[in-house]
This record gives sequence, C-alpha cells and structure tokens, in this order.
Amino acid sequence: MPDLEPDRTGTSDAVDSDEVAASYVLRRLTARRTVRAALALGALRRGPAAARATFRAPIALEHPGPPVGAHQREPHLRVAHLSDLPITDATAPGVRLTAEAWRTQLEIQRPDLVLLDATTSWLDATAVAACRQLTDAPVVATSEVAGALPRGSVDLVVDADDPDGAGAPAVDHRADNPMGVDRRPQVRAVHDDGTREVALSALRAAARGTVVVCAEGSAIERTLGPVAVTAPPDLLDRAAADLAADPDAAERASVRQRRHVLAHHTIDDRARQLLAAAGIRLRPPPRTSVLLATRRADQVAAALAAVTAQSVHDLEVQLLLHGIDVDATALDAGGHRLEVHRVPAQLPLGAVLAIGLDAATGDLIAKMDDDDLYGPGHLADLAVALRYSGADLVGRWANITHLGDDDVTVTPPAGREEVWAHHLPGATMLGHAATFRRLRWRHVPHGVDRELVRALHADGGRAYATHRFGFIRRRHGDHTFAKGDRAFAREGTTTPGLDRSVLDV
Repeated sequence: MPDLEPDRTGTSDAVDSDEVAASYVLRRLTARRTVRAALALGALRRGPAAARATFRAPIALEHPGPPVGAHQREPHLRVAHLSDLPITDATAPGVRLTAEAWRTQLEIQRPDLVLLDATTSWLDATAVAACRQLTDAPVVATSEVAGALPRGSVDLVVDADDPDGAGAPAVDHRADNPMGVDRRPQVRAVHDDGTREVALSALRAAARGTVVVCAEGSAIERTLGPVAVTAPPDLLDRAAADLAADPDAAERASVRQRRHVLAHHTIDDRARQLLAAAGIRLRPPPRTSVLLATRRADQVAAALAAVTAQSVHDLEVQLLLHGIDVDATALDAGGHRLEVHRVPAQLPLGAVLAIGLDAATGDLIAKMDDDDLYGPGHLADLAVALRYSGADLVGRWANITHLGDDDVTVTPPAGREEVWAHHLPGATMLGHAATFRRLRWRHVPHGVDRELVRALHADGGRAYATHRFGFIRRRHGDHTFAKGDRAFAREGTTTPGLDRSVLDV
C-alpha cells in the first residue's frame, strides 16, 4: 500500500501536542501498510486514542465523514475471500484448494484483507486466529458470520443486509468471469429464499455469463438493479425458458448482467468500500487516453462526439489530424481534456500514433477510429475485461459490421468472444500504457495494429477478446481493408440496414 501523507492544508505555526501524537500514530500505522491501518487512520479525527482502539479492537462499520488527515493512492489489495470450500487459489484462478491447504495458501498469498462472508463447517475462533497469525491482516466478517463467533474474534463487522454496502455478496473476478464459457445462451431461474448463499450463487452465475431470472421484489433484484430480469415468483421457470429460446435477447441480457456484476460487485470493490467507509481518500479510477487519428475533416466532430460520450470516469483525447486542419476552438470535448496534434500527411500511420502515445497521460491507452460506431459503454467494457482477464491487450475480435454499399449489418458467428485472441482490430484496442510504450506501433502506413499484436505475442504477452456488443465496424468505398465485402458477408448472418441497437446493450 503506498505511503500516506498528512494533509498539510490549513496548518499554522503553533504546534499542538495532539497533532504531534497524531503524526506519530500516522507514521506508525502507515508502516504496517494494511487495511487495518487504513481503518485506524479514519479514526484519527477522534484522536490518537481512538485510532489505536480502532486498530486493535473489533469495530462496527460506520461512516466517519469526509476524509481527514491523509491522502493516499488507491492500494492494489490482495483479498483472501474465504466464503466456502474448496477455497480458490488466488495465484491460479479457478484452481480449487482442499480444506487442508487453506493455511498454506494464506501463507503464500499474504493478503491485505481476509473477508469472511459465509458460515462454514471449518470456521471457528481457532481458524480465525490462525488466519490473523498467518497473514497479519485484518479479518472482516459479515454480521451473520461474526454472530457465530466469540466476541472479539474479528477486526471488523459489516452489515450483510445492505445490497450495495461493504458487506454485500461479492464475486472473485479472477475465477467468476465469462472467460472461455460456452457462449450458447444459458438462463437460470433463481428462487430467492433470502439467504446469502443463494444471492452469492446468483452473482457468480451472472458474472460467468448465465442470465439470472429472479422474482420481482427479491433481494437479488435489488442487487442487480437496472440489469435484473424479473418475473412473478410462480412464473420464473417459464420466463427463463422463454428467454433461452431467444439466443440474441439472452446474450444481450447476459452482457448487461455480467458487466454490472464485474464492475460493481467484486471483492476488490468491497475492499475499496471498506477503505472509503474508514475515511480514506482513494485514488480516482484510472485515466483513459484515447488516440484518435483521422484524415477526414468532415468526420472530426462526429468521431470526437463518440469518444467523449464514453461512460468512463476520467478521459482524455489525443486528436491526431493527419494531413488535415480544423478549427480546434470549435471542437467540443464535453469537458474532457483534449490535445490536438497537426501531423504532416507524409508521416506513416505508425509514426502518427506514436505522437499521440508520447503525449498521452492516461494509465490506460485506447485506440478508436474516426468512422466506426461506438456505444457509450465501449471503453468501460474493455476496462472490465482487462481487469478480469489479466491480459496485456483487450478488444473485440468478433465485430458486427455494416456494409455501406449494400446497407446490411453482418453479425459474426460465435467463437471469437470471451477468448484469447491472436488478432484484435485496432479500432477496439485497449491496454495498459506501459504495454503500448514497450511495444509501440511500427512506422508503416498499413497493418500497424496487426504488427503490434504480433509483437505482443512475440514478447510473451496475451491478447483477449471480449463480447461483440457496443461497437460497429463500418465499411465503405474509402476503407483500407484488403478483404472484400462479400467475404465479410459470408462470415456471418446479414440483416437489412444499420442495426444501432447493438450499441446500447
């Protein structure tokens, strides 16, 4: 966990003894670099004694008000999620451990936080004490679990009844995700009995790509919120069967649900909620820098609008005018940071992109094209996929394509979604800035994205392809693709016109 520094704003020349003591406690706690220390920092506003008590004794979760006394970057937390057995091996996602191996696994993982959110046969005060001894990490439990243990067994108790709180069920995105899952429609009717186990099972199913159909007014509906698929309790099974009979509708519902769960209900999300509740100011979400190169002056406004409409929190645009000029003062960046680069026409595309890459300040880099169509969730989906896949680059290998000359939309067959990919279209690429700066684009006029992916694989990296929705590739008389329209049409099913509904899934 990065070091914390006291907030020095508003200080005076006078030295107060309480401030000196608080500074000592601050230095002592930050040396521990644990979530327990973060929780104690949140209590500093009540004085050093309260901070020490918070650090040492179990507390009930409460919101201490706005952050005081410290600023920090968001930590990269290692969370041991002990909700059931066999325990998931965090170093090898999806590998299940035997009951005898959990102690060894904790020693290897050295987590910053141990999260207990379900009662198990092995969980008792002795096991919890062993967790603390093995990891020197705070043990957080829901009120249900804490109630079954002797008083003082855990460091923090959270409310399990709040569907959006820090004690709500959460999935491990390293194991519960749609990677490699059969893409044929999977729909499941969940009869909610109010238990935490059923709610967690529903979230895990949704994260893996199975559409969850739940009862109207149930706790699962409250957790899934706007992406919930509901039916009256006595018609759940029929509603699930009807949805499964419509593969396209089922896949759209699946994308919406897994996006929601993997963006809001993972164990990392819960850990951040714990820190926020302790009054620790977290680093904002990573900045995404979009490289937008164009030779078409008439497309600049529309292309920029597609970029700035993205739902990511912090966005900057590196607009690369390749041999053209427009009035930069007339461009609307929607409040986002915009840098305009006028690049000579004779430079190859790889060199043009390098200019934008060198100017970018984001943690993530994305490349978008000027004439393709993007839904508002395009970049957010890629960022989520980058998170759960652990890939170096992510994109959309399966592209829905509009053929302008024939005015038809081509939907690709299944097989190139939620899989490792040997190719990614450049118009859909997103990755860590360090990856792009290490590999860079070759200074060639065409095929720069293909060469970048080849360089990635040669370097030992991996590319991952997420779902097809949220993006439409457009082909018209002025495109640079070598493959003809008929070849595109043969690769999938065609429907008349431009199907914009795929952008808003």
